[in-house]
Amino acid sequence: VGWTGQWEATFSMAEEGGLRVDARQQTFRSYLKPGESVRTPAVTVMFFEGDSADGHNALRRLMASEFTPSFGAEGQDYPVPMNAGIGNTASYVLERLEDYRNADIPVDTVWVDAGWYGSNKDDWSGQVGTWSPNPALYPDGMKAFADAIHERGLRFMLWFELERAVVTSEDVAANRSLYYDLEVAGNVMLRLDSEEGYAWMRDTLVSAFREWGVDIYRQDFNINCSTFFWESADEPSRSGITENHYITNLYRLLDELLETFPDLLIDNCASGGRRLDYEMMKRSVPMWYTDYPCTDHCNPVGTHYHIESLNQWLPYFSGGFWGNIYLPYWWMSAFGITTSFPTIVSDGAQLREIVSTYGQMRRFMGKDYYLLADAVYDDSTPQCFAYIDTDASEALVLCFTREHTENGRISFRLRGLDPEADYRIVSVGPDSNVFAERISGKTLTEEGFEVTMNPSESLMLLAEKAG
Repeated sequence: VGWTGQWEATFSMAEEGGLRVDARQQTFRSYLKPGESVRTPAVTVMFFEGDSADGHNALRRLMASEFTPSFGAEGQDYPVPMNAGIGNTASYVLERLEDYRNADIPVDTVWVDAGWYGSNKDDWSGQVGTWSPNPALYPDGMKAFADAIHERGLRFMLWFELERAVVTSEDVAANRSLYYDLEVAGNVMLRLDSEEGYAWMRDTLVSAFREWGVDIYRQDFNINCSTFFWESADEPSRSGITENHYITNLYRLLDELLETFPDLLIDNCASGGRRLDYEMMKRSVPMWYTDYPCTDHCNPVGTHYHIESLNQWLPYFSGGFWGNIYLPYWWMSAFGITTSFPTIVSDGAQLREIVSTYGQMRRFMGKDYYLLADAVYDDSTPQCFAYIDTDASEALVLCFTREHTENGRISFRLRGLDPEADYRIVSVGPDSNVFAERISGKTLTEEGFEVTMNPSESLMLLAEKAG
């Protein structure tokens, strides 16, 4: 279902046989005024032969070929960013960028997240709606900072959240009519359903992109009660009309931005993963699919639950981590099409190897995906999954044990490899080891391969054709 608003789908067995699927905007009961139009959610139905893994991979291939922006065709144009952090000055970020360059760490983007605006660097959320750079952080302006990044041959990634504003912000004070009358917890929501709201958001972004040279637009949406705002603005006997116009204009806005800036990349962030439908996937890629890493209780085991499931539906996405990136368990648990690398370089040589590994191995993200062990959500069961490049006949396997794993033996079979070829299996990362110098594809696909791991250990294996 392609709908970035409130949708629902029901599945039932039809009396005459077969399956009945009913998908819709959850609430829509409205007449249309003269000259007014609405649209329905988009629906794609795909048939497949084989087991559930075959079906999921057929969908992944469809998403990669038809519902992914062209810049991500093979994943190599997604950013490999250094995160500028929140509340850091421009001069500090550029100094840390020099640490990256001196250590020859192959990042290609500076990721500026929330907190660059307003006057209080420690209150990023409470100043949303004031979209002028904080002069204490950017004394020479945002353009000078972006120019310095571009002069070093890197891309500039910038966070915005224009659909939400706090009631005390500059934009609300100057343009209160652009927002719904309803206030929730000190926040208001932009009337993107209106032409005035649409034009304001478009012009604000276009102006910033042109003036500052934004290469990657990080669009956030931290509202978990958007239906309240839409319903508050519906006229009598027109339930759902506001939501319909809002979502239609959201797609229209992204399409216009991509037409105006053909090389623009859009990061689909909405408190992490609130907008992971395929209409958004056509226009953007989730480079931060969950805010779970932002929590104090973040555990890399939790990300296994996410990626094991999300991989079955989406070929391109990424997350992050708030833990120690130098620990293999952490950085392997956050493996994706990209991630947000830390501002401070503690060990240049090790971080260079980790970043290089991401850059080399993320090409597997758009390939076929298989769970190699049942996804069990506890603190003892080992987990294992693989990406298979059937064209190159290669595989990338990720294995994890848990804190209380007693039997760390993991055995798996790999689908999609050439049974007539011989393979070499090596671990990937700073401490690479050869696990098998030569093993037949027939053995890997029929009998399988076994590894033994200690508790709370991770392993990334590459199966490639032996020379």
